[in-house]
Amino acid sequence: MEEQQQKKIDELMEKMDAFEADQSKVSGARVGDILNFQSSELMQVVQMHQEEHEKIRAQLEEVMSAEDFSELQHKRQMEKRAQKMAKLQERMEEIAEEYTTTKEELEEVFTALEKHKNLNQRIVEEIDRLNALETPENSADLKTLKALVSLNESLKQQEKDFRQSCQKERKRLQELLANDKLTAEDEEELQRIEMIEQTYKDDCERLNQMRSLNAKKTRDIVMVKRKIDEIPSRTESTQYQQALLDLYEQVDAKLNETRQYYSTYNTLSNTLEFWHSEVQLMESISGNYKTAMKNDKTKEMFVKQLEEKLTIVEGNIKKANDKLMNEKTTLDEVKRKYGALLEKERAYYKATKDFQEECALNERLQEE
Repeated sequence: MEEQQQKKIDELMEKMDAFEADQSKVSGARVGDILNFQSSELMQVVQMHQEEHEKIRAQLEEVMSAEDFSELQHKRQMEKRAQKMAKLQERMEEIAEEYTTTKEELEEVFTALEKHKNLNQRIVEEIDRLNALETPENSADLKTLKALVSLNESLKQQEKDFRQSCQKERKRLQELLANDKLTAEDEEELQRIEMIEQTYKDDCERLNQMRSLNAKKTRDIVMVKRKIDEIPSRTESTQYQQALLDLYEQVDAKLNETRQYYSTYNTLSNTLEFWHSEVQLMESISGNYKTAMKNDKTKEMFVKQLEEKLTIVEGNIKKANDKLMNEKTTLDEVKRKYGALLEKERAYYKATKDFQEECALNERLQEE
């Protein structure tokens, strides 16, 4: 019994839902039919629908209690609202996806716009710079350069358009070939386009090879220029020569000063040794004199010792004199060599001066 009652309630609810759906959804054709009705007929239709709705409602109230009916109505309203919320949520997600996609596209557009602005700004600055460099002397060259640049851009655009047209024509002919609809003229056109593309590829390969050779030649030229720049000029060579001469003079002066210090030190050391020897000799004579004078034998021995020491001193004096003469001879030889070197130096400076004068004369003659 309860199952039959529940089945009846479900059937009535379905009828009520269908009735409300019919009321909420009115097609354009139905609106036209309604407008064609007379007002009395329209009122009859409305009244008939209301009676049908009331009849279904009364049947539900008979089957169900008032509380169950209110609960059922509330449940139906909640389900409708839940469906509506789900549809709104789906629509909201679709709108969010559309917003994200639109935002990304807008960001890409803004990025491209910013790049174009920067490029335009650089172009404007470069144009201003070129205009600033324009003078009456180079105005003709700048006009020629501008014309060549315009011609280059035009040729690039023509090449791009020609390639696009060839690609479109090739695609069309390939489609016709796939559909077996090629005519003799189309086949000739396709062969001509393929020949043009092959020629273009060959020319591109030759162009790349020429660019590679040009880059290699440019590197070689840069390397040679760098090596040429590393070679000092005449002015730099003169400066280096003068710097080396100044350094040599400083080193030579320092060397002479050091030699003088060593010579003075050696001379004073030898003089000190001689003075020590003389002092020791005088002390020895003074200490042995009283003992030696006591008898004739010791006196004779003392005299012999003095004679031996005198002989040794005379030998040392002779050696010192021989060394002095050798040093004087060496000094004279060094002075002679120094004089010869001075003569060579004067001849070198004179030859250098004559060479510089001849170089200057050669440059003047070349300029004339």
